[in-house]
Amino acid sequence: MNDQALQWECGLGYNLSNKLYPHAPGFSRLEIFINIKATGDHFDPYKVEIPVCGPDEEQDSILVTHPWIYETEKKSSPGIISLTDHKGKKIEFFTFGGTINICVQEECTAIQLNSPAPIFDISDVGAPPMSLPHEYSIEDWLVEEFQCKFAQMKAINLSKKHAFEDHMKCIPPLELYAASLLELHQQLLNLKSSLDDVQLHAKTFISTEIKALKENEMWPKNAERLRKLF
Repeated sequence: MNDQALQWECGLGYNLSNKLYPHAPGFSRLEIFINIKATGDHFDPYKVEIPVCGPDEEQDSILVTHPWIYETEKKSSPGIISLTDHKGKKIEFFTFGGTINICVQEECTAIQLNSPAPIFDISDVGAPPMSLPHEYSIEDWLVEEFQCKFAQMKAINLSKKHAFEDHMKCIPPLELYAASLLELHQQLLNLKSSLDDVQLHAKTFISTEIKALKENEMWPKNAERLRKLF
């Protein structure tokens, strides 16, 4: 992220851009701008919490405020990125991991996350309804299910928690995304005729997404279901 781009963007609170392919779910880049003063014209992040790989490659998180005086390049772990404004309002995103670059100027600290897997906006995620109203997307459902699957894998490996976390952060983001899609797809296939409207929509969506990743030559070689990675 160069200084010229940062100066031009500093008025924004955050921005999602780039897609894995034209109609892909989510985005592959998240930019966040912590301005020295809140503009009041949009969501103004005051602090940003990001899951990262810690000093000994353990899962950890960093809390970024302005001005940032620490490392400017980090590796993001899978998890929730949380933005909080001056009034305590939060906006959250879900990532499978990626690279973080932080650029600091007098008026603004800018954070850029790039990932080879989708970054999802989960700010309005709520309990899934039996059908999909306009404000509830299939992406919301997917993220909730991804988080549930990660929690299940962690519970299964509770006796070796640190080994699980070490392994989790070492899985390439796109490989983790593919494994999560395969895990959910198998779960839906096992339900057979008892699928509700959301699950039927999800099954079609996942099949389409897997096909699109393969057609765009982005599907990882030897992709496996999530449970087989642990």
